[in-house]
Amino acid sequence: MIIRFNEIRLIPNILSSFRLLLIIPLIYIFNNINNPSTRNNYLLLIILIAFISDILDGFIARKFKLISDLGKIIDPLADKIVVATIVIYFWKLNLIPTYYFLIIMLRDIFILIGSFYLTQRTKKILMSDIIGKLTVLTIGLFFITILFNYDKNFFVYNLFMSLSILMSFVSLINYTYKSLNILLKD
Repeated sequence: MIIRFNEIRLIPNILSSFRLLLIIPLIYIFNNINNPSTRNNYLLLIILIAFISDILDGFIARKFKLISDLGKIIDPLADKIVVATIVIYFWKLNLIPTYYFLIIMLRDIFILIGSFYLTQRTKKILMSDIIGKLTVLTIGLFFITILFNYDKNFFVYNLFMSLSILMSFVSLINYTYKSLNILLKD
């Protein structure tokens, strides 16, 4: 693992960095726009921008062989920070249950601590994979159902919440399994 900070200039890393910066308008929207309809429209736009930038950075990195150690860190970190920001505010607004808040936050904290430990111990960085990307997708779809004001007892709300919880556990197990394999081989 060699992190070169000039790698920030690679297009995939610029897109991931841009996604990190999306927390600024997210925080502004949550703190300053009180009209739920207006707030939800802006949030939907930000979530779509984050999703598109996430797809693009991975596609460009793989297609043009621009995968870097820095990108392996900032891409999933950007996902986690954007998701955490939204989850915190949705929880504060009572749009998600406390158990959902805890599952998503604790999963990401566990993965961040595990990533740090793995990198310190082995000098290897675990790349995002399809399971991690599908997890972020299901969480994003759940966020969108919230923005469309589905009642918490409504089928679509519960479906996407359950799916994102399931994928969160699957991705945590997947990450743990892959990390343990790397640690045991070292």
